[in-house]
This record gives sequence, structure tokens and C-alpha cells, in this order.
Amino acid sequence: MPEVKKTSELEAEFDLRFIDLSPILRRVFIWICVLSLLVFTGLSGWTIYQQRQIKSAAIKNAEQMLGNNEQFLQAYFHQWIESSDEDYPLPSLYLLRESVFKAQFEHNGFLFVFDQQGRYLHHPNQELVFAKQVLKDHEPAPFLESLNQLRQDQQAVFKQYRDGGKEVWLLAEPISGTPYYLGMVLFESELAAPPISRQVWILLSASFSLFLLFGLCLWLRLYHINPRELMLFSGLFSSVALVNIVFLCYLQLNFGYTLQDTSKVLVTPTDLNGFKSVSQIRMAEQNQPDTIFIPTGLFIQSMRLENSDTVRISGYIWQKYFKSVGAPEKDQGFVFSDAVSTTLSQPYREDFGTYEIRGTHFDVSLHQDLSHREYPLNVENIQIRLRAPQFSKQWVLSPELDAYNPSFPLGLDTRLSFEGWDLMRSFFTYDFYKAPTNFGIGTQIGFPEYTELSLNIMFRRKIWGAFLLHLVNILLVLGLLFIVFIKTTTEFRSIYKPLDIFGPTLGLLFPLFLAHYRLRSDVVLAAEKLLYVDGLYFIAYGAITMVVLNFSLLSDTSPLIFRYKKSILQKSLFWPLIFLMSYCVTLFFF
Repeated sequence: MPEVKKTSELEAEFDLRFIDLSPILRRVFIWICVLSLLVFTGLSGWTIYQQRQIKSAAIKNAEQMLGNNEQFLQAYFHQWIESSDEDYPLPSLYLLRESVFKAQFEHNGFLFVFDQQGRYLHHPNQELVFAKQVLKDHEPAPFLESLNQLRQDQQAVFKQYRDGGKEVWLLAEPISGTPYYLGMVLFESELAAPPISRQVWILLSASFSLFLLFGLCLWLRLYHINPRELMLFSGLFSSVALVNIVFLCYLQLNFGYTLQDTSKVLVTPTDLNGFKSVSQIRMAEQNQPDTIFIPTGLFIQSMRLENSDTVRISGYIWQKYFKSVGAPEKDQGFVFSDAVSTTLSQPYREDFGTYEIRGTHFDVSLHQDLSHREYPLNVENIQIRLRAPQFSKQWVLSPELDAYNPSFPLGLDTRLSFEGWDLMRSFFTYDFYKAPTNFGIGTQIGFPEYTELSLNIMFRRKIWGAFLLHLVNILLVLGLLFIVFIKTTTEFRSIYKPLDIFGPTLGLLFPLFLAHYRLRSDVVLAAEKLLYVDGLYFIAYGAITMVVLNFSLLSDTSPLIFRYKKSILQKSLFWPLIFLMSYCVTLFFF
């Protein structure tokens, strides 16, 4: 018993030293709490202020742009209409169109002109103008309400409304000295403050979590260092870290893939009009012939991941050719830009009088830029890129949005199944691609630029299978390891030898290593150098190693801080260190 008495005396002396540290720890907790609160409130306030300022400036710039364009177009109106005849001749409409294309416009929205009766005089969709269509037959209700108010009050209007999930701005005003009106449609996502970035959300979450954690520690007086306070602090820290890990996983699953340019998304008629306007303006600036849009549709029936960067897709594709356009045979058709191999079935044709539908069934393997490093929480965007067969700026593929039921995913069979993945959404996008070669048909400095139409299909991996196979396996091993850890005290040194710890730890290590090996043997995942779940496995390996070292090095001659209260310090730090390292790994990958 003398040794026990000696240890008890040393622990009592150690307790007195810890009591002296309590005021210092209390001040440290207060400072961390205050600083984290300042970071949280300051970052929140700055973000809100910045978004309001940018949005306010964007509205002013848009109103100024509309006013400048209205003044610019006044000078052209007397050139294109010389009488009150409302049966506007086609040459006059073309002249107005060329004038509008010369107006100041720097965004992916569009300008349009209409008269007192609501007839289109200029619009990116040329068919509306040439067919003498009216606003009420083609525009959404919020749009029409504002334009009707404009025609009644003869005062400029500004309207914000949602169209297909997007915030859209409508600005319109009378053209002075004429019975006509100029309208401008812009997308808020392009002009105003962008949504709060994932980095800002992470900083807000981390700062608020620190404030909450150390505020609770101050309230519960956990700056006193004794077994009870250490265990409470361990539980609180682990819980807060776990909540932050779950929050990061939520951000990854829902916002893991970010489009570089959301203004190029085509899901509504408004988006399509903006796309046509941009294409036509680019052609006019380069003195090219009028752009001819070929409505194109895709219907995907099956998808399969062949390897880490190749997807096999089959379905139907069709195109609408208006007979008035008279597209040459060489300009008809399509090309899959990323195709590794393509198989097309016998094409079909349907004549509908003014236009003809031409389609075919396809089976294509596409190269995709896929990254699986966030496995099992990865979100992927499969992109089916299409272009016209000739490298011509005049012929542009556009999505035939009217061919789809808006209640279902765009371009996808409702029975489509992508094994191991859940569908998030689908949408069309466009891009202007300037090739680094002239393909032998251009000049040394005149490399061709062509427009690509893409159907984007966003998937996220089904996490439950991977969760059961890997994450639960890791947590179960860590839980059993912790039980082994809390039994490793100096009281049992006379019974167990240092090497006895290898039995239970090797029993935990073997199934962990086997599951990890099977994961890395997957043909899709093998191409990635490092996966997110690899980091979690490495944390588990490190925890096993630390428990073995602690048991092997623990002895009666070890420093008292490692033996204090049956090694309560190391045991209290076990879960906080595990969750802190997991949070850092999650932060690194996501």
C-alpha cells in the first residue's frame, strides 16, 4: 500500500497545481468566446451589407443602361417607320433589329420593343416578330402586369419575379416621342450579389460553434480541471465537432457541384430568349449572317458508368427544321463533342407542313471530367455536349424546351435508373467555344468559334450503402477501441504485459484494413489517388496506433500527467481528437 499512498499524495499535489490554472483557463475561455462571437457577427453583418450594396448598385446600373438605350434608339425610329401604318414591313423590322443589336448591352439578358397594342417589334425570338405575335400570348403573368401598367401610366417600371427558380428583373419605359416601348430583361444572379459562398457558411458555422462551445463551458464552469469537467468538455466538444461535420456533409451533398456561369443555364423561355439575344449580337458584331437556330431535343433512357471517366448513354435525339430556312444537307445533324464511340440507328422523319422533325436513336460513350475524391459524398455533373456538324457560327443548336413536360426532369425518362446514384436535377446550358485550330478551313488568325449546347444531368451518390459499408464500420471499430482504451490503466500492469494490447487491436485492425482494401479495389474509385473515406480510415489507423503506444509506454515511472486519475486526460481527449481530425479531413476535401 505504500506505493498507492505515494501516488495519492502526488495526485493531491497535482490537483492543487490544476486549481491554480483554473483562473487562467477561464480567461482563455472568455477570450475565445468573445473573439468567435465578434467573428460571427462581423462576418454576418459584412455579408449582408455587401449583398445589399451590390444589389442596390446593380439596380441603378440597370436603370441607367435602360435609359441610355432608350435615348440611343430614339435616333433610329424615324429611319425605320415613316408612317402610322401599323402593318410593319419586313425590311423595317430588320432595320430595327440591327439598331437594337448596336445598343449598349453587356449581359446575358435581352432587349425587346413593342407597341401600344402589345405587338412585338423586336425580340430575340424572331418568329414572334415576323408572325406579329402579341405579349399576352407568350409572357408570364408578372411580366404582363408590369407592361400593362407601363402602357397605362407611361412611367418606367421595375419588376422582380421568379421564373423557373431564377430571380428575373424586368425594366421597361416608353421611348420618348414615339408610341413604342423598350423593355429589358436581366438575371439577378448575373448582376446582384451572388449567393453566400460555401467558405462563408463554413466560417460562420465554425465561429458560432466556438462561441457556443466555450459559452457552455463558462456556464458549466468547465475550466476546473477534474475528471467530471474533463468528461463534460469531451462530450460537448465532440458533439459540436460532429454537428459541424454533418453541416459540411450537407453542404457537399446539396451544393457540392457549382456551375462556373449560372447565366448560361437554359430551363425557361426567358433563358432561351437571353441565349438567342447573345448569339445574335455576337454575330452582328462580327458582321456575320443571321444566326439560324435549330431546335434540338434529347431524351435519355439509360445511363451506365463504364469506368472512372466514361459514361455510356442511350436515348433519342431529334431536331426541328423549318422549311422556310432551307438548311443545306451539310449543315444538318449534330455531333457529340465528347464522344468516345457513337452508334446511331435508322433515322426517322415526320413532315408537319411548315417544318420537319428528324430524329434517331443513339448509343454513345462519352468522356467525362468526373472526380470521385469526395466519395461517398460526391456530386457529379454528366454533360452531353452537342454542336452543329459544320464549324459555322450561323447554325446554332438550341433546346426545344416546349417538347418537355415541366413536371418531370428535363430530357430524362421517368424510369431512368443510374445504379448507385440519385438524380438531383437536369438542365440545358450553352457555351461559346473557340478552338485552338482552324481545322484547315480558316485563317491563321481566324480560328473558328462555335456554340455548344449541353444537357447537364446532376447526380449524387447514394450514401446509405457506402455509409453502412464504411462509415459505420469505422465508428464501430473506434467504439470498441475506446472500450479497450479505458481499460488500460497502471493497476493492471501486474496482470497484463505490454504486448497483450496487440491482440484486441489487431482484431480491430484486420476487418478495417480488409474493408479499406475492397474499397480501393473498385474499378471506378481506383483511379483516384486519395478519397475522402481514405482520410477517415487513416484516422482510425492512427487511433489504433496511439492506443497501442499509450499502453506500451504507460508505467509507474511515467509522468504523473499521463497517469493522473487513471489516465483521464488521454481518455477525455480520445473522441475530441477523433472528431477534430475528421472535421479537418472533411474541410480539406469539401
